[in-house]
Amino acid sequence: MRVGRSLTNSFLQLPKPGTSHWISCVLRRYVDPKRSKGGARIARFWGRFVASVLLVEDEALIQMMIADMLVELGHTVVAEASDLASALEHANNTEFDFAVLDVLLGRTSSEPVAAAIAERNIPFAFASGYGADGIPDRFQDRPLLTKPFQIDQLKRCIAKLIDER
Repeated sequence: MRVGRSLTNSFLQLPKPGTSHWISCVLRRYVDPKRSKGGARIARFWGRFVASVLLVEDEALIQMMIADMLVELGHTVVAEASDLASALEHANNTEFDFAVLDVLLGRTSSEPVAAAIAERNIPFAFASGYGADGIPDRFQDRPLLTKPFQIDQLKRCIAKLIDER
C-alpha cells in the first residue's frame, strides 16, 4: 500500500493481486475555489459539484427519502434534525454548504433555523406540503420544494442554491 498526492487529490494505492498494477482510490476531492466561499467547501468530483447538506425534516420517512435523494445526487448529508432544538444546534455549529428545511417541525415554525442559517450566509431551501403559505414573510424569496417532490426538482433547486454561493 502507498499514499500519493497530486495537485487536486490525495489517493491510496493498493497492489492488484496477481499483477504488477496498482488500484487507486481517491481520498480527498478537488475543491473549486470559485464554488467555496467560507463555511464548508463544495467539491468537484468527476465533473459534478457535490456539497454537504443540513437536512431538517420532522417526518422520519420523508427525512429518509430526501436524504436518499441527496445521496443519489452525490451530496453528503452531514447533519439531520427533526426538532427545533437540534436543528438550531446544527444551524449554528455544523459546517455545511446548503440546507433543506421543512417549514413546520410539528407545530413549530422553522423560522429561527432559517434565520440562523441566513445569518451565516449559507443558502437554503424550504420544503413544504402546504405550498408557500407557511413560509415566513422575510424568507419568501427562498426556493420552495413542494412535497411530494421528485429528484429532478430537488436537483434543480440544489443547482440554484449552489449558484448562490
